[in-house]
Amino acid sequence: TNDQRKRYYAVISAMDEAFGRVLAAIDSLGLRDNTLVIFYNDNGVNQSELDPASNGALRSGRPFVWEGGIRVPGFVRWPGVVPAGSVCHVPITHRDFFVLALQAAGAPLPADRVIDGRDPLPALTARTDRLHDFLCWDYNGHRAIRQGQYKLVNRAPRSDVWELYDLVNDSGETKDLAAAKPRLAAELEARYV
Repeated sequence: TNDQRKRYYAVISAMDEAFGRVLAAIDSLGLRDNTLVIFYNDNGVNQSELDPASNGALRSGRPFVWEGGIRVPGFVRWPGVVPAGSVCHVPITHRDFFVLALQAAGAPLPADRVIDGRDPLPALTARTDRLHDFLCWDYNGHRAIRQGQYKLVNRAPRSDVWELYDLVNDSGETKDLAAAKPRLAAELEARYV
């Protein structure tokens, strides 16, 4: 069909059914209690009028570093370790899932390189409300840095104009706080560079 929305929904439905079959296979083989399952998207929806998906209130989409381009849903199933039905609001990256996968397999972290990820279990089990001191993004010149609830975003690729947002109170990044909090904006910009 040429209807983009119908095609998108068909893909989502097919993926949902396929993932359900994977989970059912793990369960039927008796592996549920000792299998870590991680599912997440790589980035937000396309920033295009043709894209049938929506980020709702989140600003923009890929390939930008606004929340609509980097914040994605995901889930972790690890019975006996991560409580079923729990919700984690702490930012976790794919690098953290790498650390978690190695931990679940009983494998050590590689010692011959820097590993940017952190063990996400304290966040996934509500033992911490912050996993990283800072998170940074640079995608095709679009730059951002997040510290706690605040995120500093480069307005345009490699420009000198930065905008500051409070993601707890403004997840849609609609109110630039850089003028109201110049010291924080300057500190985050200095940390980014």
